[in-house]
Amino acid sequence: MLEKINWSFKVQVTNGPTLTESGELTVDAYDVVEVTIPKTGDAVTIAVQPDGAQFIYISATSYKDLSYTVDGGSDVTFDAAHILIGEGAAGLLSATQQDFEFTNADTTADTKVRILVGRKATS
Repeated sequence: MLEKINWSFKVQVTNGPTLTESGELTVDAYDVVEVTIPKTGDAVTIAVQPDGAQFIYISATSYKDLSYTVDGGSDVTFDAAHILIGEGAAGLLSATQQDFEFTNADTTADTKVRILVGRKATS
């Protein structure tokens, strides 16, 4: 069964332009994962397994001292929500995007990470 992801965003520059964009993306399946990343600084691996990703949204309850890698790649600073729309954008993370490893270097508080992936279910 096909699923639809409706998305929109608005960007406004103070005393400058306002840009808006919206769209609808049809995907075969979607996955939602929510995991607590402890304040210990120990890495937590989330097995998302979104082969064929067409949409990736990653958010957190706090972005203080948070980072992640995808499939053992380079460290990505996670200082705001990440939204990747389309296969080209989603493909920037890695070829397979299976294991997201998060590290919370903030020693004062745990944080929750939420990932929504829209993907193809077949190749």
